[in-house]
Parts: sequence; C-alpha cells; structure tokens
Amino acid sequence: MNETLILDGRLRCRQPAEGYRFAVDSLLLAWFVLQRRGRPGGGHGLELGGGCGVVSAILLAGEGVDSADLVELQELHHRAAMETAVMNGLTDRMRCHHRDLRDLAPGDLPRRPDAIWSNPPFHPLGAGRIPPDGAEAMARHEVSATMDDVLDAASRLLPSRGFLYLTYPASRLGELLVRLPRRRFAPTRLVLAWGDPTEDASRLLLEARKGVETPLTVGPAITMDGSWLKELGADLDATC
Repeated sequence: MNETLILDGRLRCRQPAEGYRFAVDSLLLAWFVLQRRGRPGGGHGLELGGGCGVVSAILLAGEGVDSADLVELQELHHRAAMETAVMNGLTDRMRCHHRDLRDLAPGDLPRRPDAIWSNPPFHPLGAGRIPPDGAEAMARHEVSATMDDVLDAASRLLPSRGFLYLTYPASRLGELLVRLPRRRFAPTRLVLAWGDPTEDASRLLLEARKGVETPLTVGPAITMDGSWLKELGADLDATC
C-alpha cells in the first residue's frame, strides 16, 4: 500500500501500490456533492463501490455529511479504505463494509442513509478493451456491477426524499434519464464537465431525488482541471 496526499496534503489516502488508483472523477464527485449539500450538510451518507475511500473521506472532512458507510467488493481496496479512515481520524464517522452492493438490503447497514453517492464502473461490457488487471477491470468496466445494479441498490437502500449523486461519462446521460424514473428517481441537477472545451463533454455529474417531483436544473459547465479544485480545497480549509 502507498500513501497519497489529497488536495495539496489536506487529506491522506491509502492506495494499492499497483493496479487501479483513484482518478480525477472521484475528486469531481466529491466537489459536486459538497456544492449541492452545503456546509455543514449533516445527515448520514452511503458510498456504493467506495474504492480506497477518497470520496467519503473528503465529504466527511468537508462536513457534507456527519457520518457515512462505505461498501466495497474488492478486499484490497476495502482494506485501503479502512486505512484511509484511520489516517484522517475518521474511524468514528466512516464505517467500511466488505460487501457486494448487489446483495445489500436496508437491514444490512447500521443506519439508513439520507444520501448515496457513487463513482461506479464507467464502461459497459463490450465497450472498449478490458484491462488485464482484475481490479482495474472491475473499477472501470461493468464486470461486477452494471448501471442497473447501482441504481437498483440505491433504490432499495435510500428512503423517499433521499438524494443520489452519480458521475458517469457524458455519453451515458440518455441511459440514466431512462433508468432513473423506473426506480422513482427524479433528476434534479445536472452539471457537465469538459476535458477539452473544443470537444464533446467528457463527464456528467447528476443529482436525483427519490419519490420527489422536482424540476431538473442544469448548472454551468466546468472543465476537468478548472476552478472547482480550488473550491474543493477551500471547503476543506474551512473545516479541517
């Protein structure tokens, strides 16, 4: 395991020395959730497919939620998430579970969440080359959890009026807008991110609410290396 400094050393994260490591998408999702929930946000959260715990650690440090459960299938990343919690003094607020999100029921967790967030596998099977490294393949491709699996778990675990936060490639927006209403989710906020402003959007950030009819708003476009990183750092500076 290696130690990684997050946001100029404001937080620390434990990651496997080789194989899949978190990318800018995780930081982007954490920024989006903090922007939407405000500071302090309060309540209890749940991360589906939490990897090494970077998103949950940022949200807890930034007071987007008071406490959170994190569910991760891969044992190595589960152990990394537990170490991330220890390194940042979050063990009393961040509980890590070595579980398959597809099998989770509300009674399996100590507390039902007010909000769920997930940076799930981006690519459906058959789209692109699957990496030979098993951990990276599971993180990037829908080998062990599809979009339907993630949305089904969120629908089971989140009570009515709860919030769901997702990041996906922008090209999958149509799939999300079709699948969310089938599970009583209404999209409420959409932000698109560009890697190159001369190309198509690269990522989407989406907030949805369960069992609530709320108009969809579309936020200002952002760039993958833009000012949002400074905003995220400022959120942590105000609380750490």
